[in-house]
Amino acid sequence: MGQTASQCKPCSSADPTADTVKVNPASFPDPTDGSKQDELARDEETDQEERRRKEDQEAEEKLRQEAEERRLREEQLEKERLQAEQERLQAEQERLQAEQERRQAEEEEARRQAEIARKKAEEEEAERQRIEALRLEEEAAARKRLAQEQEEIAAAQKAVDDFLKSNGFKHLSLPKKAICGAPLSAVHMAVEKNNPALVQAMVRCNADLQQKGPAKKTPLEFAEQCNKGGSHDAVVKALKGES
Repeated sequence: MGQTASQCKPCSSADPTADTVKVNPASFPDPTDGSKQDELARDEETDQEERRRKEDQEAEEKLRQEAEERRLREEQLEKERLQAEQERLQAEQERLQAEQERRQAEEEEARRQAEIARKKAEEEEAERQRIEALRLEEEAAARKRLAQEQEEIAAAQKAVDDFLKSNGFKHLSLPKKAICGAPLSAVHMAVEKNNPALVQAMVRCNADLQQKGPAKKTPLEFAEQCNKGGSHDAVVKALKGES
């Protein structure tokens, strides 16, 4: 075993007062050198941290700017999309409005044309009914006139027949001899009797108004000869067909 400190004995030749050890200060490191190196290391580390911090900040700022730019681009794109969508919707709304106005105009025109057609049909129907009413009125008036004319002809024929029978005439167109021996027709006798109604009845029954009678005169010539001071004016008018 080794010796302890109490067992260690100084060399017998050592002189405590004379024996000294010379130390070269240069052989020992300067205690301030380690502090400077530590400080330099710390400064370097601080600089590196500062650089890393700046780099991180710059990277973060760059990312933030890129994100902001993306957001702005996306917002711009979204804004443009919304604007385009709004324009599309506006155009679609205008198209629908124009289509609705066109349909309304077509419906209005159709209603107008239908109303025109309805009024025209009503006017045509009214005109047809008016014409039909006029036709019926004319037919009724014609039937009435015909019936009246037939009645008048029948009455005239009866009056003529009664006159022919009572005066010895066989027919309206067959004259008989007068007292003087000259032929005398029933018309000439009616003129001589100044009977305008009978003369008119004979005219209606188609008496021969060109037949010669006394003095070889027609019934009209005979009536004008007998007309003294307008005495036979009515007979003359009857022979002329004047009312």
